[in-house]
Amino acid sequence: MKTGWIISIWIILTGFFVPAQEVNLFEQGLKEVGERHFAAAEKAFDEYLRKHPTNYAAAYNAGNCKLELRKYGDAILMFEKTLKYHPGDKNALRNLEYCYLQLKRNEPYQPPYGSYATFAARVGSGLWFWLLISSVVILCVLILLFFTSSRFGIRRFCLLAGFLLVLVSIFAGVNLRISESRFSDTHYGIVVRRHISTYPSPAADPGKLELQEGERVRLIEKHGGFTLVRLEDGHEVYVQTEDVELI
Repeated sequence: MKTGWIISIWIILTGFFVPAQEVNLFEQGLKEVGERHFAAAEKAFDEYLRKHPTNYAAAYNAGNCKLELRKYGDAILMFEKTLKYHPGDKNALRNLEYCYLQLKRNEPYQPPYGSYATFAARVGSGLWFWLLISSVVILCVLILLFFTSSRFGIRRFCLLAGFLLVLVSIFAGVNLRISESRFSDTHYGIVVRRHISTYPSPAADPGKLELQEGERVRLIEKHGGFTLVRLEDGHEVYVQTEDVELI
């Protein structure tokens, strides 16, 4: 989807001229691009643009660097600047569309609340864990107070509060289990490796389907070192957890 680096030829065809006093800085950016040092190239082109803000060739190359670094919002600004000073440039238009597409794909989906498992996952395992621990600690204190106090009112309070805390502990424990194994409806991931294998089940051999870097998937459940994901076509497969990153 990305346009290749058509730099020197593109500059010549557009008749762009780089001022002599800035040629080292501009060429430094081109050199870093050739070595795929996109962060260094981005810095060089950005510095050049501060002195020459209307230079559409530098803006185009800076946009490509930001695109490679997945800074889609910043890349959009550079490609829009390119089109401002060089209207109709097809490469800039194509890359601009690609950046908008990536931003749209990475927006978290916000559906209405669904199942109870979705609610438990949204609250988060951390909160359920601390609720469980707090309930157990307070329950232990109440048990100690019950056996050390001789006053009927205190012992009755300990019994009632202890019963409620037992229910809270069970509730927190169940939800902790659910939230650790299930993602919420708003949890999406992106493939972070170039080619990853998919599996029909965690114990099965890899299937024929492969996912590509940058693909967006819906995260369903974790099973050990595997995660069940749902693809855009609705197909569900397992992938290794380390191959996808939560977005």
